[in-house]
Amino acid sequence: QIADKMKVNGSKVEYQKGVIVAVKGKRKKKRAFVAYMKEFPNGEAKSLFAVTQPSSLKGTAVLSIGKTGGAKQSYLFLPSTKKLTKLGKGGGGSDPGKGILGTDFAPGDLSFGNVSWSDAKVLKDAKVSGQNCYVIKINNPKASSKALYNKRVMYISKKQLLPLKVKMMKGKKTVKLIKVFKVKKIKNVYRVVKMAIGNMKKKTKTIVTMTSIKIGKGSFSDKVFSKRSVKSMKYLK
Repeated sequence: QIADKMKVNGSKVEYQKGVIVAVKGKRKKKRAFVAYMKEFPNGEAKSLFAVTQPSSLKGTAVLSIGKTGGAKQSYLFLPSTKKLTKLGKGGGGSDPGKGILGTDFAPGDLSFGNVSWSDAKVLKDAKVSGQNCYVIKINNPKASSKALYNKRVMYISKKQLLPLKVKMMKGKKTVKLIKVFKVKKIKNVYRVVKMAIGNMKKKTKTIVTMTSIKIGKGSFSDKVFSKRSVKSMKYLK
């Protein structure tokens, strides 16, 4: 039932632009990015995440294609090779929890395609940042033994119906932690505009800030999802 309620924040077409800052001690690495997402009438879902800055990484991208609400096949594009390389299902190679581009951010962290909601367990309600939250523990039976995590505990705002905190766990140990700092309402749906992802083992964190979000038709052309477009990097111009 909670999963069904969360669908109120779904959108068929969405464009995002933002900045990722990876922090380790006093060192910081900054990455600017754009992201395109669309659900098609035939049930297919596509997304494209691409780096726009720094110039040395510009055009590096992850293209994901699959079914709405299901696991997706992802491809990594590196401008230096001009090739799309198939990744393990879920996002980041054989482990969807593995960070990309020197950050703690992984497409699999925010994807629920490989999550079995039937294995979800509702825990006692809690408060996060003053908001009443549902607390749900979700196992991932498809996770390999080498995966960074195999279950998540999500704290979902009852008002905004978005996760405000997510613990990625391996056994009883929290290995990654997502904390949401800012949420904004756009066209009657709530979107996270600032969050931090922490890797407890590496003692690093990555801060993600959205600078622009557009929802609805006309945000971009479907051509951005073609492999030719990804290789040409025309969508960045």
